[in-house]
Order: sequence, then C-alpha cells, then structure tokens
Amino acid sequence: MDGKMGKKMTIPLAVAVPLGVAIVSQGKNLMAGQYDSVVLWTTGYNKATKQFLPAYPIATYAPVVLGLVIHKIANLSGLNRMLGNMKIPIVRV
Repeated sequence: MDGKMGKKMTIPLAVAVPLGVAIVSQGKNLMAGQYDSVVLWTTGYNKATKQFLPAYPIATYAPVVLGLVIHKIANLSGLNRMLGNMKIPIVRV
C-alpha cells in the first residue's frame, strides 16, 4: 500500500438520523396494522377522503432533505474531510 486511505463506507448522520426516525415511526404503524396511516404519511394520499394532503409527506421527508443540505454544506466546507483525517470511524456529517 502507498499509505493513502482508501474509500470507506461512512454514514452521513444528517441524512441517516431523520430517515431512521421516519422508518421507525412508520414501521410501528405497519406492525399495528395501520396501513392507511402509513400511506398517508409517506405519500400524502388519504384513502378515506380520496384527497392528496401534501403536509403529511412534507413532514415526513423535510427533515431528510434538510439533512441532505446540511451534509452537502459539511462536504463543501471540509468538515467531513477533517473528520476523516482525524480517523473518526464511520461517522460524518
């Protein structure tokens, strides 16, 4: 080896945490048999009223999109490179 670090799999926390929260909360609804609730929160479609309600998917996915923006800013500012150089395993912003 030439002493350079190769590309390693890392987890962008700013994206993974909100996505994990959305998955866990909807997983609980699935396990409880609340399928209409899962459809409503993930797609915004209310089967009972046959309406699209955009507030529900926005509430679900806005934190994930915000996390993507934060991750991009951390990349552009060099924060993630700094964490990599400090040999902090797995984690990046």
